[in-house]
Amino acid sequence: MKVLLLGINARFTHVNMALYYLRQYIDPQKHDVVILEKTINDNIWDIFSEIYDIFPDVLCLSSFIWNQDHIQTILREIKKVLPDMIIVCGGPDISWNHDAWLAEFPSIDFIICGAGEKAFFELQENDFWKQNINRIEKTIKTTNYHFSKIETPYQITDKTSLKNRYLYYEASRGCPFKCSYCLSSNLEQALEYKNIQQVKRDIEFLLSFEPIIIKFIDRSFNVNYELCQKLWEYISEIDTKTKFHFEIHPFFLTERQIQILSTMPKERIQLEIGIQTTNNDTLGLINREGTWEGVKHHLKKLSMLQNIHKHYDMIAGLPNETINDVEKSFNEIISLKPEQFQLGFLKILPGTEISNEIEKWGFKIQDKAPYKVFASKTLPYDAMCQIELVEMTLQLIYNSNIMNYFLKMCLFQTLGKDCIYKYFLSLGNHLKCKKINKSIKDKKKLFQYVKEHYDLLNIQSSLLSDCIIYDWFLLFKTQYYPDFLEASHCYLFKEEVYNRFKISWQKMHMSSNNKNIDDLYKKKLKNISFFKPESNEFRKLYLGNAVGAANIEDEGIYFIYYETSSKDFEILKQAVL
Repeated sequence: MKVLLLGINARFTHVNMALYYLRQYIDPQKHDVVILEKTINDNIWDIFSEIYDIFPDVLCLSSFIWNQDHIQTILREIKKVLPDMIIVCGGPDISWNHDAWLAEFPSIDFIICGAGEKAFFELQENDFWKQNINRIEKTIKTTNYHFSKIETPYQITDKTSLKNRYLYYEASRGCPFKCSYCLSSNLEQALEYKNIQQVKRDIEFLLSFEPIIIKFIDRSFNVNYELCQKLWEYISEIDTKTKFHFEIHPFFLTERQIQILSTMPKERIQLEIGIQTTNNDTLGLINREGTWEGVKHHLKKLSMLQNIHKHYDMIAGLPNETINDVEKSFNEIISLKPEQFQLGFLKILPGTEISNEIEKWGFKIQDKAPYKVFASKTLPYDAMCQIELVEMTLQLIYNSNIMNYFLKMCLFQTLGKDCIYKYFLSLGNHLKCKKINKSIKDKKKLFQYVKEHYDLLNIQSSLLSDCIIYDWFLLFKTQYYPDFLEASHCYLFKEEVYNRFKISWQKMHMSSNNKNIDDLYKKKLKNISFFKPESNEFRKLYLGNAVGAANIEDEGIYFIYYETSSKDFEILKQAVL
């Protein structure tokens, strides 16, 4: 039989690990296996046609909250053209909603609940019960193999198709905690680990694929202190460009873990850290382990590590929280200055403990995936709309990293912690008036509207003005400064220093034995841009007391040192911006 394993991912770089696990449990002597991965951005009818062209005997669908529209369309329509095909479904939502799915989609032949390697193996061993399909129970619940016995999902033949993508990996299954909003806490899955030697062998194998990121999907990875520390020590010593992503629980960070992280090559590791809220009463209501004071203690130390990329998560809409609680949590978390700050919204997933408390907390939620909360007893819809506006602005301005100097100075030095949420809300309202939404690609417009909003706040600061001009200088690498930035002094600086800069730059490249200096000069210096701050404070803070800077394509930033009354002129290339 021909078995098609279909995954519909959120984006191309992602990999649906479930498909690869199931492939390992198909007997190649009995069945031909095809893996097809698409994305939610692909046209559903193009996917439909691909399924038909493959003409499988068995179609296996992996359903998640982000791909349900596509999955449900396939379930409604595909048997109109492939009536004899067997459909097997699995995934978190279906596992807990299997009766509802079977009632709505009679095209489904089997639903595998929970971890499915053993159940799937038994299905394929029996040829998916093709001869007796109407007499077999459609819902399959089977105690799975111990996780340490389950084969690594990827094969050497995947190397080409998975190169330069995100590879998902797990060193454990299950979760030690019982957060009421999370499916992991309610799955019938004991917490099971691979041993460190297994994990190291798997990582060594996966690195041969040259993935962009190896993303560990383990819940609260750092809670197993021994496994975490040994693996991080191993990762710190290997020679690779691949990054590693871990989800950790901040309350259980140890001094030893932080010390190991401090020795990592820069950005070797990304940490996703679920803070969720700084309200201790709310943490208790959702069964979230720890206290804000304990979490903050560890995160302050973690924030000092410049070599680690930190991604902090917060959830709006949690039980009993008001708009003031949300604002307080937002200000506290962003003040720790993470590289990424995700302001998410509570989702009431079927099968979670909190899904039994909808009436208790007065949740108003979407009927279909992703089941997002849009109001509660303590957080009315208009307040949630306000938070949505803050979240949009956070994504466009903070998480995009397009104006880091301006934001850091504005948020953390000029306004102060207690005003950060209000700033994002005010800026969000300004962007809304300009008809800006999340889909905007025009960064120049964002600069314009952020500068307009800053001017409306009537903050008189040459330092802040220097910061936003410098952000433009770093991002766009162009000679052009728009009028709204009021950067005419940068043009004057170029006229003043260009010839001397050119001579110094040529001398520097001649000393490196570059024989094609004339061609290099014409190419490199054609679009060179210059920046000069108006405030001495900016020079001291960011330019090492240099007078200004030059930005050269493919080379980066040069700081320029000279005295007007002297012939001395020096340029220094900056290795790190």
